[in-house]
This record gives sequence, structure tokens and C-alpha cells, in this order.
Amino acid sequence: DEIMSYRAAVVGLVLGLTFVLGWFVASGMPIHGAIAYLVMAYGIFFAITRIVAQGGVGFTAAQMIPQPAVVYTFGSEFLGPAGLTSLAFTYSWAAELRTSVMASAINGLKLADSVRVRSRRLIFAMVLAVIAGMVAATWITITLNYKYGGANLRMFGVPRIAYWFLEHKLKNPVRWEIVRERLAFTAIGAAVMSLLVFLVHRLPWWPVHYVGFAIGDAWVMGWAWWGVFLGWLIKSLILKLGGQNAYVRYRPLFLGMILGQLMCGAFWIFVDLITGETKNYIYIGVP
Repeated sequence: DEIMSYRAAVVGLVLGLTFVLGWFVASGMPIHGAIAYLVMAYGIFFAITRIVAQGGVGFTAAQMIPQPAVVYTFGSEFLGPAGLTSLAFTYSWAAELRTSVMASAINGLKLADSVRVRSRRLIFAMVLAVIAGMVAATWITITLNYKYGGANLRMFGVPRIAYWFLEHKLKNPVRWEIVRERLAFTAIGAAVMSLLVFLVHRLPWWPVHYVGFAIGDAWVMGWAWWGVFLGWLIKSLILKLGGQNAYVRYRPLFLGMILGQLMCGAFWIFVDLITGETKNYIYIGVP
């Protein structure tokens, strides 16, 4: 009942990775650097997808992004000047991620299951949506950069971040003494996460989920933590006082609140479009 066969998924993955690796090598990145980067990037993509799907959060942000992760794990000499240049331009598609296509796809498949729509035609709708999003995002990015100047846009509005990253790493090479310290902290974080995973899966009474450790310090949680906390508190009270039946009965109410918040944000976007104003979205608390 999958929307595509496992064979097609594997073939697509291999072809896609081969294309990306070939692109990296042609642009000056050594093959070992390209492989290391893709391992980092896909690790972050899968982590965000699982956090959104399993943790139930609408969005989050990775605690690290793959470009500096590669440099501070292997050192700048691992890539060389040409490799760093190629790496810098990957900020256009793998940088400050709040969610990912995989997270949207897996939520879409969950919705399809709930309404008993499990058709191979879904994959074509998803591909069409991805293509439309890529075309629109490319057009908007190029238009804004040429209209206002790339250097005048926010830091993560490529090309500003790409050239800043490249300049900084060429002027300040990352050597082993820096890498060694960061790898030590990485090992500590991995040990804490492993312990939390063990406790969550082995002790039913353990109250702290490991997803919180992964995203608790992400900057977007400064916007979202209060809503997440209230949702958890109200859900806990409903389950404790009314049980599963009350939870099912009141669930549409809270789904409606989520939809209302999103529609409010969309409304102010149209107000901005009509009036020529900007930043109205700040006043409704939407990050």
C-alpha cells in the first residue's frame, strides 16, 4: 500500500545521490568531502523529520547545519579552498531548516491513511507540489536579491551567508585543536542522548523525552515553547479527568485552533500585499 514501490524508492535515492555527488565534484569539492557533507545533511533531514512526526511539533530548527558541522568535524583542510567554495553555495538548499519535504510528506501520508486514501497517484501530487515550490522559491529569491541587493537581505538570504561563510573559513582555518574540543562536546551530547533514549524505552515512568533534548535550545522554541507547554498541560488534564473518550471528543476543537492561527497569519499576508505594508505577522506571534 505504499505510494511507490521499494525498488523505485531505492533507484530514485541512488540516482539522486549520484547526481548530487557528481555536481559537488564538478564544482570543486573532493569526493570524500562531498560524501561527508551528504551524510551530515541527510542526518539532519531525517532527524527533523522524525522529530516533527514523532514529537508532534509543527516545526523546529536543527541545532546545527551541515556546512559548519562538516568543517568543525573534519577541519577546513579536509575540503580545501575549492571545496569550501562549493560547500558555501549549498546554503541555498540546506541551511536554516524549520521543516523539510520529508516531514511534509510523512504527515501527508498519515492524513491519507486516516481518510483511507492510499493511492500511487499521491506521489505525482507530491512531486508536482515540490516542483511548484522549487520554481516559486527560485523566482522569489532571485527577484528579491536583484531588487534589493543580496547584501541588504537577512543573513540567511543567500548569497550573503554563503560569501560570509567562505570568507570567514578562508581567513580563519579550522585546525585539529579546534576540532578536538568540539568532538569532545559532541561525544558528551551523544552520551546524554543515548542515556535518554534508553530511559524512555525501558522505564515507563521516566518523564523526560529525548526529543526535548534535541530541540530544547533551538531558537524557534523561544517562540513556540509556551504553546507547546499549554497544549501538553491541557491534553494531560483532559486525559486524566475525562479519559480517552474526552480526548477524542475535544480534539476537533484544538485542531480548529491550529487552523485558525494559520489562517490568521495568511490573512495578514494578504493585508500586507494589498496595503504595501510589512511585518504585520509579528503582532500575532507567528515566527
